[in-house]
Amino acid sequence: MKSLLLLFTMLCSFVTVAQQVTIDTVIVKPYKSMQNYEHFRRMVINASDPEIEFLEGYNFEWGVEKKILVETTKLDETLSDGTRYDHKYLKTIHEHQMDSTDTFLVSLYGELYYGGEPSESATLKMIEKGKYRYFDEVDIIVPMQFQSKMNRIKDAKMRSRGLFVYVDPKTIRLVGFK
Repeated sequence: MKSLLLLFTMLCSFVTVAQQVTIDTVIVKPYKSMQNYEHFRRMVINASDPEIEFLEGYNFEWGVEKKILVETTKLDETLSDGTRYDHKYLKTIHEHQMDSTDTFLVSLYGELYYGGEPSESATLKMIEKGKYRYFDEVDIIVPMQFQSKMNRIKDAKMRSRGLFVYVDPKTIRLVGFK
């Protein structure tokens, strides 16, 4: 009887430590969101599931909204940054290419780290007159009437939310500030 009770206890303990895995349908927006994370800022995936900031195996494309399948695994313990789940991209169910009339907002910051060295912490870099690179990820075309304000943002003298349209998968155009 004792050995049967011991076996039952061992089996129950295995069941309680098993990770919970689900398959979810998620919509990934065609632009990224800004997140303040501890002492720095970063751009993260903007998805219908707010827990998803990074998707293993997923290739994000500016200007393409996607409906995807994601494997979500609940972690045994919450990580120090608050992460409770691992997410893995499985497949795309549907995708929609946005056009040049679709607008979206992105927060604009001139530096990545709070109080960091400007050369090391710049998020917004001018690559040529009227064109900037943001987080080494997307190029921003800035019309003449917005360049003065964009330079103040680049120099970390201010921050703002920009209203953008899509140009191509690596380029967006500033059409105003909010």
